Amino acid sequence: MMNILLIDRALPSSVFSGKTVRLKNIYGRLAKEMNVYFLRTAQVGEEKESEELELWTQKTFQKCLRLSPLGRAKFLPRLRTLIGFRPWYDLYSKYPNQIKKISNELRVFVVENKIDVVVTFDNEIAQYGFLLSSTCPWIQDVGDSMVLQVKRQAKEAASFHQRNQLLWRAFRESRLEAEMVAKAHATIYVAEDDASVYRRRNEQGIEVIPNGVDTDYFNRERVEPIRELNPYVVFTGHMSFVPNRDAARFFAREILPAARRSFPNLGFKIVGADPTPDVQELSKIEGVQVTGRVPDVRPYLSGALAFVCPMRMGCGIKNKLLEAMAMELPIAATPLAVRGIDGIPPGVTHIVEDQATFSAALIGILKHHTQSGSVNRQARVFVENQYSWQKTVDSYRQLFRKYQEAFVRT
Repeated sequence: MMNILLIDRALPSSVFSGKTVRLKNIYGRLAKEMNVYFLRTAQVGEEKESEELELWTQKTFQKCLRLSPLGRAKFLPRLRTLIGFRPWYDLYSKYPNQIKKISNELRVFVVENKIDVVVTFDNEIAQYGFLLSSTCPWIQDVGDSMVLQVKRQAKEAASFHQRNQLLWRAFRESRLEAEMVAKAHATIYVAEDDASVYRRRNEQGIEVIPNGVDTDYFNRERVEPIRELNPYVVFTGHMSFVPNRDAARFFAREILPAARRSFPNLGFKIVGADPTPDVQELSKIEGVQVTGRVPDVRPYLSGALAFVCPMRMGCGIKNKLLEAMAMELPIAATPLAVRGIDGIPPGVTHIVEDQATFSAALIGILKHHTQSGSVNRQARVFVENQYSWQKTVDSYRQLFRKYQEAFVRT
């Protein structure tokens, strides 16, 4: 039985975050056949964490531990980080005198627990994986390219100052991201779009494994839809995430008014945890409801006429789209929203370029739904065949064994 060590700064603060989806559906499944250990680098109280996820983690994984405190970075190392154009979390710049201690602590844990593969989750935590790369295989499960995401945010920035700030961040982080991709035994992305950032440089060990969707859970026949007097469309996601906030604002302010000229009673529900003030402000627009966190998104999906995904920034794969497809919803989405999903059959999703075509496509969907009352059965068949979690987990299992065997041979 393989022993897998996951290293991350902390558990996500919401059970609805994209990282939680991967943690529960991939590593939760792998924990049934492997010994999975979870090591946090943040100390208790440093990060807001989901209590629900904490309980799940304790029950699911073999052990849950924390790294010894690093202490506060001193002034000169912090200055060196700034001067060297490094991200603020660069370990070698901030903690040059503690690297040996951190490395020894990690190696002791790996040896004592006979760890076969180490997995890290983002640029900051990748540095801990690098400290172990000579001891065992180190795999980065980054999902999305942070640099690609920040650059796309910069394109939609509200001001010149904000755009320059984001581009400066992308420059600083791109150096570390490139270093970690070059040094890791393998790096996993959820979409080719993200992987191509470094595949163009002929980096080795770049793997693409998409997310999946739990089609047993996201099944409209297993849930009672919420009952509303007026019809509505829905958008889901963690509403503190910048791309989701932008999409919600764009739809509520630019697209919904045009759709309501044809469907005066049409509503728009924004369903997701931690809505920021700018998202909450949208509830003042006629027809818009901001729910905040809900215990179950399925009733909101099941009761909707359509799912809208007007993403203008972000990267990776949109779990929300896979879930909406599994719930057999008609979908209107921008090209960026669907870029991580391969082989979508014609008719499953209406892909629209701009505000005018989005409104027209949505009105067409709503008219069709009003006349026929049909659901998007073809969408569910597509995700059942192409995006099951079991298929994703099988790919992870094969990947771990591949790199573990290769490491042993060397």
